Amino acid sequence: MNKYTKFTALAMLLLSNTVLANDLPKHELQPVKLTAAEEKVQACGACHGGDVSMNPLWPNLAGQRKPYLIKQLKDFRAGKRKDPVMGPMAKPLTDKDIEEMATYYSNLKPQVAVVATPTPTPAPAPAPAPAAAVEPATKQY
Repeated sequence: MNKYTKFTALAMLLLSNTVLANDLPKHELQPVKLTAAEEKVQACGACHGGDVSMNPLWPNLAGQRKPYLIKQLKDFRAGKRKDPVMGPMAKPLTDKDIEEMATYYSNLKPQVAVVATPTPTPAPAPAPAPAAAVEPATKQY
């Protein structure tokens, strides 16, 4: 086999693979469609979680009463309730946004976060006292 034949065979092999690959159906990933409320609460989930908050510093919003959530968000937005994180987060929210977010969280079933706590190591048992010298029951004099 001369070098031209080898080159031609290699070129045909590469071209055939390209043609075959182009004939395969294209499977593109379709983005997941989120509801308007799900889109809005994505930022909330970073601290408050979805159905469970993993950080005890921030409240779990899942299952909270809707009127409570609405009042708190409106108070943050108005500046009646002060928080350096929540104030700016709530400021751009419309009444409709707040309503949708409160509905979303109030409809979630809260879960209990399981936090691993170390098992205390039991204290070692005290060492037995040294045996006292035992005197014989009868003494001889």
